Amino acid sequence: MSVLSRYELARVIGIRALQLSEGQKTEVVLKNDLLDCDFIYIAAIEIYEKKIEACVLRKGELVPVSTLSPPPDLMTLLNSRDGGNRRIHSSTIQDRV
Repeated sequence: MSVLSRYELARVIGIRALQLSEGQKTEVVLKNDLLDCDFIYIAAIEIYEKKIEACVLRKGELVPVSTLSPPPDLMTLLNSRDGGNRRIHSSTIQDRV
């Protein structure tokens, strides 16, 4: 399985955070009221839970983000925002090598 690159991740999170800041509805339900206005966090959670309808262009083909494994950078971002302890899957690390 392919891994979403950190550059693709940053682009998708940025675009989705902008959409959320302009009033688009979220695709996830947050348990923490303090984070419901953190659009970058919400966009990252949507990618983590594979609930985002976005594609990246790779070698002339559109690849849905939901079919790609998240990079370790996504877990770092989420854990630093909500204090979670998500683990990086070993298959994700092996795909990057």
